[in-house]
Amino acid sequence: MPLIVSSQLPAYQHLERDGVPIIRASRAAHQDIRPLQIGLLNLMPSVVYQKTEEQFFRLLGNTPLQIIPTLVKLDNYTSSKVSGREHLEAFYKPFSEVKKTGLDALIITGANIENLSLEAVTFWPELQQVFRWADQNVTSTIYSCWSAYTALKFFHDIERVKSEKKIFGCYPHKVVYQNALTQNLDDDLFVPHSRFGNVPGEAIEKHSDLDIFIKANDSQVGFHAAGTSDLRQIFLQGHPEYDREDLKGEYFRDKENGQKIPSYYFPGNDDTKPPLKNWSANAQVFYSNWINWVYQTTDFNPLEPRMKLA
Repeated sequence: MPLIVSSQLPAYQHLERDGVPIIRASRAAHQDIRPLQIGLLNLMPSVVYQKTEEQFFRLLGNTPLQIIPTLVKLDNYTSSKVSGREHLEAFYKPFSEVKKTGLDALIITGANIENLSLEAVTFWPELQQVFRWADQNVTSTIYSCWSAYTALKFFHDIERVKSEKKIFGCYPHKVVYQNALTQNLDDDLFVPHSRFGNVPGEAIEKHSDLDIFIKANDSQVGFHAAGTSDLRQIFLQGHPEYDREDLKGEYFRDKENGQKIPSYYFPGNDDTKPPLKNWSANAQVFYSNWINWVYQTTDFNPLEPRMKLA
């Protein structure tokens, strides 16, 4: 949890510069403490509902703050599989209900429909409603993978470019922009990617209200994390939530169909060896930074997106 420190303390500026989580005493005076309400709109196929939940909950649970995760489903879209429908009915709240109680933050996952046009996606009209509501009523939203592409198109008219070859591996990156979310990340870090498209960095840089936070060393891979200057919208092309074996499973599933070995993943590029997991520590720092920032800026009323100061 952040330190409550007077801004007059000589060490304050140094602590702030070094990324130590701090909150000004004047701001803390207006802050009532309660659990954070963080939603997860899970658009992944039903066979990986539980795995996706576990991966994101693991990242959310690595802070001393109390968090109430809310699993969110679209009102008019359900899984085609019986087991998927049962899981949604048992554990997920419809978006129409979530709107009434509010959220402090929201994560919208990717979806396994990269090759479909938006017009062909049956739930696209309702997802647009979620985008509009979140942008006006939620302190910060993380759009992951496919949802990042759709949100960039929806909010900023930025198109994804289809890649000739699948971007597949755990690539080296650099932090290129320091803000509340990149504090204390390593200068060099790895992030898993598995996608057939890329949002060109030049398209992001043309928008004065958007910044790239973390970028791959390989220009063909592009950025991992970008967002608006007010951190209301966060776009992730990579998958920091992945478990050690995820790329491995995908690789062996598709190997006979010509899938190349994932880059920077198996030691010595030898797929008989256990894969390296060299991204999770920085992933935890990134999500902890995000949660801490939401905690410091959200209103006590989850229906209000930002704290009101007297």
